[in-house]
Amino acid sequence: MLPGMTELRGDSARKNALLAAGILAATLLAYIPAMQAGYIWDDDDYLLENESVKQASGIVRTWSDISANPQFYPMVFTTFWIEHQMWGLQPAGYHIVNILLHALSAIFLWRILKRLEVPGAAVAAALFALHPVHVESVAWITERKNVLSGLFYMLSMIAYLRFCRFGDASSNSKRAVLYVASMALFVMALLSKTVTCSLPAVILLILWWKRDRLHWRDFAALAPMFAIGLAFARITVWMERNVVGAEGTEWGFSIFDRCLIAGRSLWFYAHKIVVPHPLMFNYPRWEIDDTQTWQYIFPVAIIAVLIALFSMRKRIGKGPLIAVLMFAGTLVPAIGFFDVYPFRYSFVADHFQYLASIGIIVLLTGTAAHLLKQNQSLAMIISLLVMLAFGAITFRHSRVFYAHGTLWADTLEKNENSWIASNHLGMMFMEDRPDDAIRMFELTLQIKPDHELAHYNLGHVYVGKGNPEKAIEHLRAAIAIDSSMIDAADFLAAYLIKHNRIEEGFKTWQDMVDRYPDHIVLRLNYADTLRRHDRHAIAIEQYGHVLKVEPSNADAMVGTAKSLNASVAAAETTKWLQQVIESVPNEPRLHNQLGMAFEKDEKADKAEAHFRKAIELAPNFINARRNLDRLLNDSNK
Repeated sequence: MLPGMTELRGDSARKNALLAAGILAATLLAYIPAMQAGYIWDDDDYLLENESVKQASGIVRTWSDISANPQFYPMVFTTFWIEHQMWGLQPAGYHIVNILLHALSAIFLWRILKRLEVPGAAVAAALFALHPVHVESVAWITERKNVLSGLFYMLSMIAYLRFCRFGDASSNSKRAVLYVASMALFVMALLSKTVTCSLPAVILLILWWKRDRLHWRDFAALAPMFAIGLAFARITVWMERNVVGAEGTEWGFSIFDRCLIAGRSLWFYAHKIVVPHPLMFNYPRWEIDDTQTWQYIFPVAIIAVLIALFSMRKRIGKGPLIAVLMFAGTLVPAIGFFDVYPFRYSFVADHFQYLASIGIIVLLTGTAAHLLKQNQSLAMIISLLVMLAFGAITFRHSRVFYAHGTLWADTLEKNENSWIASNHLGMMFMEDRPDDAIRMFELTLQIKPDHELAHYNLGHVYVGKGNPEKAIEHLRAAIAIDSSMIDAADFLAAYLIKHNRIEEGFKTWQDMVDRYPDHIVLRLNYADTLRRHDRHAIAIEQYGHVLKVEPSNADAMVGTAKSLNASVAAAETTKWLQQVIESVPNEPRLHNQLGMAFEKDEKADKAEAHFRKAIELAPNFINARRNLDRLLNDSNK
């Protein structure tokens, strides 16, 4: 080793450590408001109300049951499960972990760019860490998907680049370990979010950029990655359509429509990277019309840019082409060619371009570094100013994600046609500010007249305000728009009965149970109400349907017993109940009903025995105690 080499390596290590610490510190400072934030939108489904996260056995379901969580991203829900064991549902911990994951991804991005000898590598990584367009991915707990998959994505790429000997003279045995490690980390990335399936394509682009030509061995080594990524992508496409619900008229686009969406989306995302203003949670949904010539400008311009960069690759290098291809290719899953549920609200969202943004950020910083290489002082000043500006915008935008109210109010202020924002604000106002809730729901229906939930919510508000006609009108409208709104039909039927519109109420229930014959709660509510209105024969029939689906449903058994006690001979009731109790011996309500049947049949000893059994099984069972007291008092007279 040459004299002084150890010192040089030590200086380099200290410099690298300081740069990494600087990126981490800058990220933490920029996201201080996010650390103080709570939960928003579907954090309920992903965390707050998710039994797979809260139950000790939930970790098993997360990995074994594809439907255990809103999406099959078991790595994400595993981190939530671990954190829940540590700090419960305190939001600060989840937010801090998101921020740290994002900062680590930025640090590893810097190491990748440095290994690839990209100009301005540290600046590019810092801008990735501080860019305001990433606030949605970092400050929204649900988007753990992005920051966790991003970290595994970076680590997998580092391992693969070392396997390819980019800046690393590894032995063959070590290369084999690196290859396996890269594959394993790639699978972890996919298990966090399948948009990372683009990684092998990005690696292939890097190999083409750094080498004169690709060899068949490059394709062969990456083939398993492509196959695994395609398999995960197919699962996600199926789940978006069949589980999440990304199907119907709102996703009914022709191939020309999808090309128009894709072209416009790419320019939108590129623009937001350069000019991150205004940023909003829900952008306006474009009107796509493949008969309007001007809309073809966007995809045609993308193709023109790619052709131009390809043509100039020998003069300016392949770097710009690679950066644009990486940007566009990573966005392919989210620019209209595949249906995803958020397209119901908008074709674009900031969190869609979390990884894709790297391509444009690196292109811009690399170009600036090249142009300013003769003036390092000016380059540093410009870099610091841009980082300070981005950090300040990120700090401010993070405040938007503080709570439901701040999120939806900011969204509606910036996008006056955001029906999702107006509807959510209305739901926030329902309990304490009903007039404001009505105003928000009516605004929602002005923007989107076929919004079934706005009608349903308006129905509930008018119930609270004592306006039955308006309540019934909006509940009927909700069901007319979406006949699968079982909760709306159930609520409407009960409300009609309450307001003495008996036949209308029972017809509403009957129509819905005919449409959904195996819906247990619906049938039970219908049967219970029939029983309370002395329509015992029909009630028993409805309870019977429940018991066909769930033979051990105690509520249906008890309901049947109550109807039998009220409508048939005591001997018939006792016979049925004794048979049922043989299979369900520890249900106190059944023993109470059997006691009542025996009392009706003037068999006081048997009645007393079953009342006592009910109390033994449920000491606080007040009705059973009252029945026993009455029986004993009558016996003593």
